[in-house]
Amino acid sequence: MTTTTPPRAPIQWIALASIVLSAVSPIAIATGVIRTDAKTERRVDEHDRRIEQLEQQQQPAADKQTQIIDRLARIETKLEMLTPPRSAPHP
Repeated sequence: MTTTTPPRAPIQWIALASIVLSAVSPIAIATGVIRTDAKTERRVDEHDRRIEQLEQQQQPAADKQTQIIDRLARIETKLEMLTPPRSAPHP
């Protein structure tokens, strides 16, 4: 009478592989999330830097526009003082 026993080595190997994959999967997912977050953070930092650079480039133009508007207001005031009111009849 021969007793056949099922091979236990492959079953133990599959169980061990299952345990290892169960432990590695969350680590791999967490690593992917961290890497994605780091990439996003770098992109946001780059965009912030570029926006600040554009704002600095635009500041002189905004200052110049303010000067022009102020000068135009002074010119209009002088012109109004030199010309008769529009409601008065022209000679």
